[in-house]
Amino acid sequence: MHQVIEFMEREDVSFIPPAQPDIIVKELTEKIIQEAIESYAEEDAFWLKIYAVADHGREVFDMDKINQALKVTK
Repeated sequence: MHQVIEFMEREDVSFIPPAQPDIIVKELTEKIIQEAIESYAEEDAFWLKIYAVADHGREVFDMDKINQALKVTK
């Protein structure tokens, strides 16, 4: 969390701007990284796939379908 605050201070912003999500781990060990990736890969790698296309922005998403899905979940 400290690095997030340092980033915001260095960039003179009060929030983290939208970007491709990161996979955040407590320590950089092979075991923890593997556990994190395996967790993200569950259920047909749903989250890994979402994060992979998120980097490409709006051109890969059908915003009408996303808006319809949001209406269904409300």
